[in-house]
Amino acid sequence: APYGEGENVPKKKKVTATFKGPEMGQLYKLPVFYLMLLCTMLVVSGVYMTYSVIRPFLQDSGFSTAQATGLYSTLMLLLAGSKFMVGFASDKIGGRRVNLLCVLFAVVAIILLLLMKNFVVATVAVVSLAFSLPIITIMTPILTSSILGFRAQAQYTGIFVGTVKLSQLISNYVSNRICDVYGSYKYSFVVSVALVVVSFGLYLLLYRIADKMKAKEERGEEIAESA
Repeated sequence: APYGEGENVPKKKKVTATFKGPEMGQLYKLPVFYLMLLCTMLVVSGVYMTYSVIRPFLQDSGFSTAQATGLYSTLMLLLAGSKFMVGFASDKIGGRRVNLLCVLFAVVAIILLLLMKNFVVATVAVVSLAFSLPIITIMTPILTSSILGFRAQAQYTGIFVGTVKLSQLISNYVSNRICDVYGSYKYSFVVSVALVVVSFGLYLLLYRIADKMKAKEERGEEIAESA
């Protein structure tokens, strides 16, 4: 090419848009905030109602104390790995997709526990449950920034972490109370899977609303109270 040709041609730069989201004071007026609270409460309650009683449930299902303890230990070991994998996958394909996968793992796990007839099925159920448990740990801060933006992330992450803990407390009581009344944890598992399935549908709705809110921000429009 001739000398100097193309020297002044500007190079294209990759632009990454950051979703700021609404102010904290404005967030309380938005339905998306309350829908996310509902999703969080439902999915955490559903998963924790199963997780919190998994060991006594396995023993009630005919497994020995050693077998139940072994399966529970396997669950804890896999949970450590699943947190790392979920965090890595969230960076690669997005927290929203990973969250839905975790919800599906929860559905599969609970259904398998309800239908299990042998140790092999119980093992598969425990593995599936392990990959759903990040819902009650690391998925909350990952999702809040994706759904609500970064503007007031510290404040509303605290709200949602508190919601997770409250949901755990309530669901643990409800699960054990159902067992006291009906004599089996299976009835609480039926409630668990229903809560998780409903949360899956509500998450899809939540994602659509959040995308509309983000699109308004990118267009420079004010985020309406209907977002």
